[in-house]
Amino acid sequence: MSRWIIMLVFVLGAACSPSTTDTTGLSDGSELSSLKDLPQGIPASLRQELEQGAGGYFILQFNTLPDEAARLELEQSGILLGDFVPENAFQAYLPADALPTLEELIATGDLRYAGPIPPEAKLQPELAAKIEADPQASYEIVVQLFAEPPQAVLQQIESIMDVTGKSFGPMNIIEGRVKGTYISKVVALPLVKWVEERIPADLGGG
Repeated sequence: MSRWIIMLVFVLGAACSPSTTDTTGLSDGSELSSLKDLPQGIPASLRQELEQGAGGYFILQFNTLPDEAARLELEQSGILLGDFVPENAFQAYLPADALPTLEELIATGDLRYAGPIPPEAKLQPELAAKIEADPQASYEIVVQLFAEPPQAVLQQIESIMDVTGKSFGPMNIIEGRVKGTYISKVVALPLVKWVEERIPADLGGG
């Protein structure tokens, strides 16, 4: 039952994101050059997580994009592809028993890389530029999560940033304020999908 709940939430999240075949599927659609330099294969860190029975959200980079039949086979094995990322990659949910399937895809040449999502691929480029220019400033941010966070993860987020709002459902959002030097701690959290600057609404009417 839990796998089907994860599938529903993940698919709804992907559907709610403005993804296309040539954007990240995240809020600004920027290309992520960091994915061009990903190593080939399955890193030891991912192998260890899966072997210890921990599923989660990762990047899958293919040599060629999977067609509908291939995507269906992945779904039947519990691997759910989410938002597209340039360079033939997808954010993906991997169940704890995904390792044999990943190894088979690597062996057949279909899959190039499976591993953690690079932190820089989770951060809005405009916000990253502002933080680089003034890391000591505080920034209003919106944090999108892959799923509703367990209490321990929520407490971890609250220890990093001043949380001012939360909304969990098809889209899992946390809003708040964070110092620029701490943003790396936010994007490093495995459950974090995307971080962007929160632009206050213009109430001036003009």
